[in-house]
Amino acid sequence: MLFRRPLTRMPTAVIGLLLLALWLGWVSAGFAALGRRPPTDQAALAQLQAQLQQAHPQGAEAQARAVLLNHCRCQQQANEPAWQRLQAAMQQGKGQALRSDLPAPFELLLLDAAGTAVYAGPLQPALAACGQLSAEVANWLPALLDGSQPPLFLPSPCPC
Repeated sequence: MLFRRPLTRMPTAVIGLLLLALWLGWVSAGFAALGRRPPTDQAALAQLQAQLQQAHPQGAEAQARAVLLNHCRCQQQANEPAWQRLQAAMQQGKGQALRSDLPAPFELLLLDAAGTAVYAGPLQPALAACGQLSAEVANWLPALLDGSQPPLFLPSPCPC
């Protein structure tokens, strides 16, 4: 009788362990979701690629393409210098730079020579630069097109 533990400690420990298990499950699910794009993004991207193929058919020789989409009209003036630098970089790499009036959830779509999307997002992804000297897609272009950098898909919120 002297060595008997109080009954109030066991339920507190069990509740603590249950809360810990719930928290770990929630955190694990959150980290797992970070590595996946929602399936609707892939479907929207495939639909946009099909619409682009109809609107701007590719010629006999396959080329990389950068397509500026009708996403956010209020930033067109501010983004014009970045678009001109991207156009010049695409021409140096024997690619095409197009403008399209198709509505899209992102501002820029970059396709490699095989027609695979390697970048979809803002023309100037300042928040995604992560300490790089320049946050322009034109600087990332060679690595994205040759496959040394994995495809990058960023949200493009419109501040208008």
